[in-house]
Amino acid sequence: MKQSPSTQKILHAITSGIIVLAALLHVAAMLIDYEPTTQYFRPGAWLPIASLVCTVLAGILGTVGILLTFPKKFDGTLFVHRNRFNPSTVGFALMALFLLESPVRSFRTPAVIFLFLAAVYTFLCGLPKLRQYKDGLVILGFAPILACASLVAYYYFDMSVEMNTPVKIALQIGLATVMFCYTGELRFLLDRAMPRTYLILHTWAHAIGALSAISVPIAFLCNKFERADYAAGAILIFSIVLTQHRQVRRLRRGAERVNEAAEQSEEDPVATTESIDESRTDEQ
Repeated sequence: MKQSPSTQKILHAITSGIIVLAALLHVAAMLIDYEPTTQYFRPGAWLPIASLVCTVLAGILGTVGILLTFPKKFDGTLFVHRNRFNPSTVGFALMALFLLESPVRSFRTPAVIFLFLAAVYTFLCGLPKLRQYKDGLVILGFAPILACASLVAYYYFDMSVEMNTPVKIALQIGLATVMFCYTGELRFLLDRAMPRTYLILHTWAHAIGALSAISVPIAFLCNKFERADYAAGAILIFSIVLTQHRQVRRLRRGAERVNEAAEQSEEDPVATTESIDESRTDEQ
């Protein structure tokens, strides 16, 4: 189905707006309705429900928008051919440092190891010359996946926080979704990319991450939540989503040019070829 580039931009803007709204609603929910003594929201609170509804709506709308507007055949990339520092490098390293001081023992050691390795991987991914060594980088690329999985287990077996508390659930689901995004990133390194699938995963990671990425650190600073390792986990999610957002922008720009070229093909086949070539050049 051919869609104009403006349609793609509008749907993306609406989805992003809903995600921002979900994040703001959850910040308000943590500051107004969260009860530190019980570790739950107060009964009858509507703010957390509204933020959850916005999260699901953003995920569905973003998925539909990608399926309708993103070209099925597109050889875009997440990476640019110049040095770039990834915010996720700081997030992984910061999380590892916080875990070193954590009193929780379960899965702490493997989490710290994989977090430091993940920081190395994300740093190397920002260096085009080192991305040429694909085999070694792909092997190291499993570190972020294992780091996120270890953190999910770390939070799950932390008995000092109630099992079904909103903060714990939000962090676990957020880490799980960004973990799947890294599997998609590895496919780009292996030249077996699935751009539309990656964009859908990123949309859900962005939407779900909005529930914790901002609200938990703010709640921690306002003394509404006492655990620094949970706040660090939320900051990690924020740094990962921010890094992936920068990468996704390249895919979206390239997709817009491909859509535009497809519409021009009916009028001028030569212009189509030139537009696609420009898209590939700009991605570099």
